[in-house]
Amino acid sequence: MADIKRTALFGRLDPLAYKAMESATVLCKMRGNPYVELVHWLQQVLQLPDSDFHRIIKYGGLDPSRLAADLTAAARRHRHLRFFASSRASRRARLALRLPAL
Repeated sequence: MADIKRTALFGRLDPLAYKAMESATVLCKMRGNPYVELVHWLQQVLQLPDSDFHRIIKYGGLDPSRLAADLTAAARRHRHLRFFASSRASRRARLALRLPAL
């Protein structure tokens, strides 16, 4: 996997996306998770006051509190999963953003 510099990646985000990614990164580091997954980022976007994501949820007639509960449950399950198949492991590696060790 190509090494991507955080500044190059994060520098292209708009303020809302940057804040959500930053919050997801902090949350994952605090929980000892070296990866920021899509579910972590979506959790943080949902917690922000106003976004296109909120409008999509409203337009789709989804219950925001139910979606938040589902995302939380998915994040908890994801944290406890282990690599059990090489194809899944490689897919996860492609989808995850590896956090640098401190």
